[in-house]
Amino acid sequence: MFKHYAKTAWKVFLRRKFFTLISLFGISFTLVVLMVATAILDHAFAPYPPEVNQDRTRTIFRASMLGEHNTWNSGAGYRLLDRHARGLPGVERLSIASMPSDVQSFVGGQKVSLSRRRSDAEYWKILGFEFIEGGPFNAADVEEARYVAVINERTRDRLLGGIAAVGRTVEADGQRFRVVGVVPNVPAIRMIPYADIWVPLTTAKNDRYKDDVVGPFMGIALLEKGASVDAVNAELRSRLKQVELPDPKNYDRIIATFETP
Repeated sequence: MFKHYAKTAWKVFLRRKFFTLISLFGISFTLVVLMVATAILDHAFAPYPPEVNQDRTRTIFRASMLGEHNTWNSGAGYRLLDRHARGLPGVERLSIASMPSDVQSFVGGQKVSLSRRRSDAEYWKILGFEFIEGGPFNAADVEEARYVAVINERTRDRLLGGIAAVGRTVEADGQRFRVVGVVPNVPAIRMIPYADIWVPLTTAKNDRYKDDVVGPFMGIALLEKGASVDAVNAELRSRLKQVELPDPKNYDRIIATFETP
């Protein structure tokens, strides 16, 4: 039967070669697009390391201040997360980390662009990075604002020529950091773990970020097993009613929600 179908298909192809080729090309192209899209989505959202706790990880990416005539959409501010998102029932751990930002370094007079993320020590406990060298910076490093850094393999190659990095010094945005760890590269589409260099958030050049309710930060929560994200967000909404807004004449409330990454 298969032989019969094959002969019939071949005869049709010989009679209408052009239209058959167009049809086959369309089918093949569609399959290729679907396969590529599936691969990209799988790489972006599947629980690959270091996002080993993705089923329990929820993130505040945005915060919105609202008023009768005004809306301000932004990332979350440090004060919003530090004062109102900590200690929520159902949350096992909370990390406050900045969004990646572009900074410059210089090697042999040549400019090197890096993506820098500032974070606390909890960041390394929620994410499961496999360290090639050394380890993460800890709570004491953050508390004391020590100039230490974790870099990825790509940054080690670009700044240090691929040699052992732990204990060496690298520069980013005019600041010098001692390398304490090296991790594998993470694709830029992985929004939570991606960066070229990670440094303690307390090494910022000033402390103004601590007063902001909107800003360049994200809150990364590791939920307790069995915890309801709806219950967590309900408690967060209740707490956000107490936030002191920076411009109460134009804004009377703020909204932020833990979402699936």
